[in-house]
Amino acid sequence: MWKTLLAVLQSVFTLARDLEENRKEIKELNEKIYVLASAVRSLSDKIDANTQNEASERKALILQLENELLKAGREARLLKSGKRSSRNKKADEKK
Repeated sequence: MWKTLLAVLQSVFTLARDLEENRKEIKELNEKIYVLASAVRSLSDKIDANTQNEASERKALILQLENELLKAGREARLLKSGKRSSRNKKADEKK
């Protein structure tokens, strides 16, 4: 009977120790998950910011290209009609 009681007590202590170790491991894993989740959030925010910046840059480049095309179109029409602004004539004279 004492052997059985001793075996049961030993099992209880072993289970208690294992339970405490498992709790510590769970706490460590939760901390690691929190750190990883924070890193993922940070990366996601950076990706969103980069995406927005790239979209803004594309829009700016498109507007710049459209402006240049409009200028070129105006100049082409002026050249075609033989009328050039005095500003363009002065700029050509400086060259």
